[in-house]
Amino acid sequence: KGYVKHRSIATCGSCCSYDITVGTINALDVNRHQPVIYAYENIPQIKKIEKPVHAIGVPTTTIAEKVVAVLNEVITNETTVDTVYNLEPQITSHN
Repeated sequence: KGYVKHRSIATCGSCCSYDITVGTINALDVNRHQPVIYAYENIPQIKKIEKPVHAIGVPTTTIAEKVVAVLNEVITNETTVDTVYNLEPQITSHN
């Protein structure tokens, strides 16, 4: 509560997701000496943030590798492929 009293926090319209809200609440936990921020997109740009961030999700490199493998299979073998692929999310810490 004290943090919010002395700082302005950006507001957003109806486009905000539950994940962003939860991540923000965790970051504002006043009992922590250093806030922990959880990003729900595991993209390379997260490394550019100057504060510690934990990225949760399937890394874009993993997604890209799967897309290339599937396209290569279709082009090379001219076969049909599955319509759903399960990719495992990861937690990556960027300090």
